[in-house]
Amino acid sequence: MFLALGVTIAALLLRLTNAGWLLLILGVVYIAMCAVNVFVHRRVARSAALTRSAFISIALSHFIFVCAFLLQWDFDDSSRATVTLETVLKPVYASAPAWLPQWLGLAALAIVGASWLALVLSSRPGWPGVAAAGVNTVAAVVLAGIVATASVQMYADDQSRAGAALQRAGGKAPASCGKEPLPTLRSDQDLYDGAIGKAPVWLQPYPFIARPSDLLLDRLGDLTDGRAQTTWWVDPPYEQPITVSIVDNTTRTAVRSNQFGLHGGTGVGTTQALDPAMPFFRAGLGSRYRSYVVEFFIPHTGCYSIQAIWADGSWSVPLAAGQ
Repeated sequence: MFLALGVTIAALLLRLTNAGWLLLILGVVYIAMCAVNVFVHRRVARSAALTRSAFISIALSHFIFVCAFLLQWDFDDSSRATVTLETVLKPVYASAPAWLPQWLGLAALAIVGASWLALVLSSRPGWPGVAAAGVNTVAAVVLAGIVATASVQMYADDQSRAGAALQRAGGKAPASCGKEPLPTLRSDQDLYDGAIGKAPVWLQPYPFIARPSDLLLDRLGDLTDGRAQTTWWVDPPYEQPITVSIVDNTTRTAVRSNQFGLHGGTGVGTTQALDPAMPFFRAGLGSRYRSYVVEFFIPHTGCYSIQAIWADGSWSVPLAAGQ
């Protein structure tokens, strides 16, 4: 009883990792199947005629139930189809194999029903329990083969695409590109937590990862043209233009960049001026900060410097980029 309940809950939790609009539609079906699964196993476990074949069928039925839930498909808000196995394995690059059809999810649920029937028959006197266990054995082997093959292929595809992304980036990111702690992180009710820099200009860490002595741009090879979209905030009391850029520490040249604005981009250049008169938007509802969006094109793995310069000051933060 407790084993059946535990396996059923585990299978349902696996299915919930791939929650989408299809789960909302078929949620009642999944709950009903979970209830039936517990009921069937409870009834068989209490059978006075429980045989060795029935024990085998019980174990195989549990396995079939979990595999069937791993093969359930769903769709996210962008209508992208994903299989539960994919969300459980969480491959960074790979998705479900093309040969894995969506109808297989429904077929797997039908196999679960057949396994329940075989399980019930195997526990009754006079019925061919060995044959019923054989049915569950065949079903378990088929589903296990599908799950194992798909898992191996997703892992292989993941490694292949990871290698391609590493090649595009030019290598892994440096372990560190800085020697001193990052500028004090600011917390302000009018500004997002974690902003980096100093007055009057601040940088939102995303898409970078803040490390003790630098920022990290990870998975550079996955970004189209190495594009890193950044958000900057300027304190309104300062009314002079501020220039921002990212400089390659090896070549000492600024990378290409483009600033987004309400009236279109500024065009691709190597530096971008944050004009107080032309902010992209406010940092938040009721916030006093002006916000700007600048896209930088990071060409390869290496160490860079994120720079902000204004009339009477500046700051610079080291950036490590790579795969």
